Amino acid sequence: MEDHTRDDAELARLQEEYGQTYRVWRTADWWMGTALTDGITPTLMEPTATALEARLRNPGPRYGAPFPREAHP
Repeated sequence: MEDHTRDDAELARLQEEYGQTYRVWRTADWWMGTALTDGITPTLMEPTATALEARLRNPGPRYGAPFPREAHP
């Protein structure tokens, strides 16, 4: 299987498994998770899908206050 096909399949799996909590996406170099719920680490960024999944399982708490929603249009 080509790397990009394997990456696409892994991305789809992570989105399915963690999509209620994080928006999971990737760039050419990074695997990312953006929190969809309050109270957890808002952004996760790792170089591999395996490392990202480990953080998705145990993201840790949010530190600091969230950005005020009123500031967003």
